[in-house]
Amino acid sequence: MRNFIMAAVAALSLTFSSMVSADPNLEVSVFSRHVWRGVSVVDVVSVQPSLTVPFDSTGTSFNVWGQIPVQSSTWATGHPTEYDFTLSQEVGDYGTVNVTSYFYSNATTKLLDIDDHDVEVGFETSYAGADFYVGRFVKSATVEGDTYAQVSYPLFGFDTVVGVGDGAYTESNDFGVVNVAFSYGNDDGYGASLIYNPDVERTYFVVSKAW
Repeated sequence: MRNFIMAAVAALSLTFSSMVSADPNLEVSVFSRHVWRGVSVVDVVSVQPSLTVPFDSTGTSFNVWGQIPVQSSTWATGHPTEYDFTLSQEVGDYGTVNVTSYFYSNATTKLLDIDDHDVEVGFETSYAGADFYVGRFVKSATVEGDTYAQVSYPLFGFDTVVGVGDGAYTESNDFGVVNVAFSYGNDDGYGASLIYNPDVERTYFVVSKAW
């Protein structure tokens, strides 16, 4: 598997310059804590870089995203640092299909070992001013088959999100509302989010700065 991945990387690098249609886009954000889909992942300051590479006239892009705590975390699963790799493909005017590989770095995991990645297939689209997303894990040692869906809508100047999930997202493993969030950001990159998880009755207030 390692040789296969290295060969794929080499093949991509040979055609990279002819496929890229625009300059890569780099963003860096800092959050007071990392809350993902209504779940508090780390309770310390988190640095989150994101690099997106668009490809030539295909509607395809590749993104590398990181979640790096500024100090050791007590996250229960023991994976304090996360790297996500997402391949996205626009499907006409219908929306975008995403395939995301989640990698959690620790002493026992290896980046080039596909068995150490969780893979989610998702679809996002927009309708009547609202954004919709649904994703399902198709490969994982712990969350395979788990599904998450959310709708986002601007309301009274805030970005409002309501998300539902099953499996590891809820205590009962059945579908339930797990993420209700109200977020605001200004033109200087400062943001704040009030997040409530009805399933576990927990509330988080997160502040951020993006560059």
